[in-house]
Amino acid sequence: MRQRHILSILIATLVTLPGLGARLAGIHMDAPLAAALSGSAIIGASFLLLWACDAAQTEISQALALAAVALIAVLPEYSIDMYFTWQAGKYPASDYAHYAIANMTGANRLLIGVAWGAIVALYWFRFHRSVRMEKERRTELVFLGLATVYALLIPIKGTLAWYDGLVFLGLYVTYIVIASRRCCGD
Repeated sequence: MRQRHILSILIATLVTLPGLGARLAGIHMDAPLAAALSGSAIIGASFLLLWACDAAQTEISQALALAAVALIAVLPEYSIDMYFTWQAGKYPASDYAHYAIANMTGANRLLIGVAWGAIVALYWFRFHRSVRMEKERRTELVFLGLATVYALLIPIKGTLAWYDGLVFLGLYVTYIVIASRRCCGD
């Protein structure tokens, strides 16, 4: 069994390396090849991240491990949003502010609208029953709900300001503090 796990990790690593190596080396290639290498690298890295999360749950709580994975998963999206927001501050007459708001709200729509709906639909088709949330998941749902409500307020108010970032960061830090207090393997 151990050899199978090592082989799986080795395969995921090998699938990740060509795309990573091409990117780090600055190799320019046609779009289909770049998409194939990038896609395989993302899939390989996703498996490695998933296995690292499973391993981390032996030392830290599941909620904290998942919060770390979630941060790593959304960091690229946030870096794009930070770039658009920074450029909007430097060039107020540009469309960068609109890009920042569209990027942030679009990502949340995909997460809240598509991802949750897809998971519920897949679960229902597989098991023919509704998804039941464990009581231990209330904390995650409360914080996700608060962040979602606040994210929906941003396009309504029509601005994206520095304090909006503080609100989201505050929610995340508060959640991390609560999640870190949980026992390992919850």
